[in-house]
Amino acid sequence: MRVGKDCILHQIIGIPMGTNPAVFIANLFCFTFEREFIKNLINKNRIDILKKFLLSARYVDDLISIDNEYAYRFLTTPNNTIVMDGIKGVYPPYLTISQEQSSTSTVSILDARISKRNNTWITSLYDKREHPPLNKVQNIVYPDVDSFLSSSAKYNVITSQLHRYLNICSQKVDFLQSARKLIDYCLIEKSYKEKIIFHKVSRFLNNYENLYTIQNPKNTFLKLLFPNRYPY
Repeated sequence: MRVGKDCILHQIIGIPMGTNPAVFIANLFCFTFEREFIKNLINKNRIDILKKFLLSARYVDDLISIDNEYAYRFLTTPNNTIVMDGIKGVYPPYLTISQEQSSTSTVSILDARISKRNNTWITSLYDKREHPPLNKVQNIVYPDVDSFLSSSAKYNVITSQLHRYLNICSQKVDFLQSARKLIDYCLIEKSYKEKIIFHKVSRFLNNYENLYTIQNPKNTFLKLLFPNRYPY
């Protein structure tokens, strides 16, 4: 349809994005193909291949598969094409699966980075806005302290973010680095009150008696996070 110089397009192929149920539709759509793939493996008694997909996961359109030499063969082959021994590919031909990362030592998925340090696999925080091309775009992450949001809504982000960092960061140094960035560069620079920030962090640490195998982590972490302000 054309209205003046404007053209209105009607989507007839693919999943509509941007609507409230879009994420649920996409998950259900992809799940139907994944379920058939698993059923096929079980019927063919290829439990060896099925076990290789135990460390594979998908969140909407982001896929990760760890230690799985079969992943790329089955995921990038259309589901109507037999890959081996009567087993077909997972997704239909109109879903293009591209390998975005080729490193065997570091990989990012959503807001987490999986990497290898000293022969140990660890997880840390990943923010795609800090990397090209999004690092050239100015992002306003947290509201200004003078905004009309309630005080609790503005300051409770500290607790929620610290919980997120704790769940993602497997090492103390990465947790502290993320927390310091939140406190110093995101909140204090926006004129959030340091004393309230301090008490929010203190209350969060009260819930953990042995964080990252550190005895009495509260005092230790507060001194590291607030080197010039501890104690009040």
